[in-house]
Amino acid sequence: GDTCAPGDVIVLTTGTQTINWVASRNDYLTAGVSCTSTSIDGPDVVMQYTATVDGFVSWEMTKPASTRYVVVVSDAPCGTTAELSCVTDFSPTVLRGQFPVTTGTTYTFYVADTTSGTMPLVNPFDFTLNEVVPPCAPGSGGMVGTTVTRLSTSLSGTSFSEYYLVADDSPTGYLYVGGSSNTYRIPKVGGMAEDIEALASLTFSEQGYELAVAGSEVFTVDSTSSSTGRLYRITSDGGATWTRQDYATFSPTPSDDFRSAVSDGTDLYLITHEFTTTVSTEIWRVPLAAPSVPATATLVGSIPHRYCTGLALDTRYFYTACQTGDEVVRVDRTTFATEVMSGLIDLSSTRNAVHAHDLDTDGVADVLYVNSATEAAHFICGLDTAAPFTGPLVSWGGSTSNYGLAFDAASATLYGWDDDTREIIQIR
Repeated sequence: GDTCAPGDVIVLTTGTQTINWVASRNDYLTAGVSCTSTSIDGPDVVMQYTATVDGFVSWEMTKPASTRYVVVVSDAPCGTTAELSCVTDFSPTVLRGQFPVTTGTTYTFYVADTTSGTMPLVNPFDFTLNEVVPPCAPGSGGMVGTTVTRLSTSLSGTSFSEYYLVADDSPTGYLYVGGSSNTYRIPKVGGMAEDIEALASLTFSEQGYELAVAGSEVFTVDSTSSSTGRLYRITSDGGATWTRQDYATFSPTPSDDFRSAVSDGTDLYLITHEFTTTVSTEIWRVPLAAPSVPATATLVGSIPHRYCTGLALDTRYFYTACQTGDEVVRVDRTTFATEVMSGLIDLSSTRNAVHAHDLDTDGVADVLYVNSATEAAHFICGLDTAAPFTGPLVSWGGSTSNYGLAFDAASATLYGWDDDTREIIQIR
């Protein structure tokens, strides 16, 4: 594992293997890596695998907690570290990654410790590698495809922090984009933006990390921790008129602020952004089209996961993305039992987006789409199998702090946001 010289490279096989390595210095990761600015510390270990399928390879390796390791994968000749994949993490005891492969191609892994943490690269470490042929394919069977189109907007010269991007129900309708200080509405085809903050006379206290559209009703979600002032209805007629109504009261007071909401057509559901290890994440329900406001919110259940944002649902489950453990979680709407659908997406502790796509119209999602603030969308399918598959859908840059991902189920279209160019990213 010391160098690329014949006999030095560790040859990987599928399954779990114990890697005993001999390496004396950092030979190949000398210029640093893209996934962390932390310096490499100690030697890099070189391993190789030759794919036998056209599909994906998923891998994981053991590591000490509170120590940052890095794994770079390249399909270039050994010693040339052109990155196909770069994975790093500090807190967990397992590091995981995934990348696409082609039959007969050899892939080189470069594994190293960094200066973050006190533990050196352990020797030996366990490394598990599996080949996967996905049970679904983007653009097939009704799934969203991988064609990306940039749509310009009138916000190109406007600076604001974007935390959400939300689509209404009409394929020829609108996208809402904004955050804690701005709310805009833009046609789905791009073009002129409306300043909803001004039209609805919104202030900082009525805006936050989320906006929800439920038919003709539009709600902003403030990040307050009180029992009122959390949810505002700003229109009940699809934007023909604008208002500002403190829509619901919450008792007992929710354990944390709300950063995500979703509608099932009858009620609006919200999830707390809980980070305290001794406190459960809560899911609340608020009736739509309340004849008088404020309506009364109801706590419907809780789950033992942390830093959960993004909320989707179908007739049986909720879905959310929880940064602790990088877990995309499925929640039974009756029992609130949870199942981890994926641990392979590097999730954000600030805001993620999750959407459920029911391809066969049986009421239960077949595919999930996830954005984790990095100008990229991922998909998860095979949700009822023993090992759901996670794969990359598209990327439109690589910058961080791009939190929004909207979904128009009627047209099978996703929309991302580029907060550098203020463009809509249409994915279909």
